[in-house]
Amino acid sequence: MRTSLKAGRFAAAAVLSLFLIPTAVRATLPNSVSLRLSNEVAPPGGIAQMKVAVTEPRPISTGGMSFFADFDFAGIAVMSPANDTYGVAQIAGTQLRFAVQSPSGTFGTASDYPIFTVALRVPATTSLATVAPISMGGDGLQFVSPTGSAYTTELKNGSLTVAPVLSIDDVTPGSADLPAGSVVTISGHGFRPTTRVRFEAAKLQAVRYVDSTRMLVVLGSPTRMHGQRIRAENIDGTKTTYFSYQRTTRHGTSGVAALQNTMPLFPMRLATHAEIDVPGVLTGVALQNIGSITAVAILELVSPNGRPLAWTWTTIRPNQFRMKEISELFGITYGPDFAVRVWSDEPIQAMGVAVDASGETSPIVPR
Repeated sequence: MRTSLKAGRFAAAAVLSLFLIPTAVRATLPNSVSLRLSNEVAPPGGIAQMKVAVTEPRPISTGGMSFFADFDFAGIAVMSPANDTYGVAQIAGTQLRFAVQSPSGTFGTASDYPIFTVALRVPATTSLATVAPISMGGDGLQFVSPTGSAYTTELKNGSLTVAPVLSIDDVTPGSADLPAGSVVTISGHGFRPTTRVRFEAAKLQAVRYVDSTRMLVVLGSPTRMHGQRIRAENIDGTKTTYFSYQRTTRHGTSGVAALQNTMPLFPMRLATHAEIDVPGVLTGVALQNIGSITAVAILELVSPNGRPLAWTWTTIRPNQFRMKEISELFGITYGPDFAVRVWSDEPIQAMGVAVDASGETSPIVPR
């Protein structure tokens, strides 16, 4: 009995000592992941790109959390080194709920790049010097390692300050693989004829000032735009950093409430064929076209034994996405282990979206 009591006291002391470790040290422990949210500055009428990054690289296979801001959400992106992380962003007023899945587990392993970016639209009527707190966390906060163990999580929240500064609102095309000589448009505020623009992983042939809200960049080398770190700086020392991605819009709607406020988050992977497995819950199919030509997609529902049951077709316009629940697409019921096959005449992005009993959504990585 004495041995058991002694062991119990030792265990309790060990647990207590863990909480006495400073946050900065605790975040470096192998079973912990520490996230920091950037502090951004944007002008009235502009867009602030909030960045969520890890302070110490950690391999993450699945994860989820919420993001809270009193601004309209203008765009969301997810990034990972292996370019294979799929996600969903479910919007409910001032709350944005993320869920992600990374088959390679490389999500969270880049300490110098964000894992999420969230673009917030600043109303033109916002008073200068406004400082708005931006936070993250929520009941669904959890990040899981490739071995299946859940990390303990440390969070550092951020803020958005409203001031008449240099800012980047959007970049187009934002995710394409472009050859040398291609022209990229940078939209924002506070540009000047002397504004310097740099791309982290590309040579620039020319930078042209159009007006205070637009710059044109001619690429001097082949460039992947998705995740490209772009910096702009004025001679007075004001500067801004933006991570590029394609900002698309929804085409059509779904009768399923959970899908109406959910946005698919794709890696930069394009294909003309994909297969989406159906789990034992309500399931949607998301198709996105970041190309310049309208794509025609054929979808086929197949039974667990691979027998075709129904088919349909749809068009996806450039820079748009569609999201529908499976019974809406095919007009028939379905169950676990069914699958949806997708073919398109142009390379597009495809993924599944699972809806659980509580109405929360999560990504289904296509095959």
